[in-house]
Amino acid sequence: MLENPIFLREMRIRLPKHRGARIGILIMVSVFLIAVYLRMINELIQRAGANNSDADLLWDILVWAQFVFVLFAAPAYASNAFSREKEQQTWDLLLMTPLTASEIVLGKLLGRLTVFLLPIVIILPLEILIALVLGYYANGMFFLTLFTLLIFTFFFVSLSLYASWSLSRTLYAQIVSYTVLIGVLSIGTALLTAAALALSNISSGTSSSTLEQPWLWLNPFYLFSLLFEQPRDHLYQLGIGLLIYLIVGLLMIYHIIYNLRRHRE
Repeated sequence: MLENPIFLREMRIRLPKHRGARIGILIMVSVFLIAVYLRMINELIQRAGANNSDADLLWDILVWAQFVFVLFAAPAYASNAFSREKEQQTWDLLLMTPLTASEIVLGKLLGRLTVFLLPIVIILPLEILIALVLGYYANGMFFLTLFTLLIFTFFFVSLSLYASWSLSRTLYAQIVSYTVLIGVLSIGTALLTAAALALSNISSGTSSSTLEQPWLWLNPFYLFSLLFEQPRDHLYQLGIGLLIYLIVGLLMIYHIIYNLRRHRE
């Protein structure tokens, strides 16, 4: 896949074109990360023996920041995967290349995924250290958190690609992506749950829980918050939600490939 011309083209578009600019950015980022890491490592080592509250707070901030970044940035940066080709009138030229439908779609997908996986990789060493301090390796929370971030990233990017495939304008694809992710899955499921709970309380006179509202299990913010729940009694909801997101994401990618094959025949 690293030799896929679509993937390489997507990477060249998103990286600075001048070689000196790339080297300069790499040096500045490296120096900044080294300084931050050394500072954080020193603080964690000094406080690891007595109090882990600072490490726990830092873990929460880092993990939530990555989740929110991918949620809000994916529609902005991934919704032009196919619509940009149509707007620039290069779509027909792309279809005339000897590349298969799978190579075209997977090249677009991996090109966007790489952009969002890069922050995760950059922050990963610091998260590994914090996980060691907090003991998240023993209970598996480090790996579960990383897996959850990867599944959400895949789904957000896949949804944006599907919107870009279905619509001819990038703006429309971005609007649809944000509407589904923020309006429907985040806000819509929360409002629906609140309304259902209120009606249940009025009709029965007893309070019901979110366990009886399975559509809330599709709310990305609710699912992600289960990673920080104490005690962690509802992780099965996270598992069900992630499985649904993974299946839906794979189906969207498959549908794009299938329709692209039919379009080229």
